Amino acid sequence: MNSEYLTDSELSLRAKAIIAMYNGRCVKVIDVMYDNTEGKSAINAALKELADHGYATVSKFKNDKFIYKIYDSPRFKDKQG
Repeated sequence: MNSEYLTDSELSLRAKAIIAMYNGRCVKVIDVMYDNTEGKSAINAALKELADHGYATVSKFKNDKFIYKIYDSPRFKDKQG
């Protein structure tokens, strides 16, 4: 596992924990909720954060739900960096 995400100061601890737990996997919000004590809005925010920084890709699933593919390094670099 690449540890680049651990030193990314743009990521919250919550987002880093999701990478550590689900790297290389496709997950839905309910999957993460089932494995953790965080609430739905906190998990949604962390997954959005990962997608915004390139650590997750998002695909639409059934009933306007989404699946996130989690990566331990960004798929793209922020234009700022």
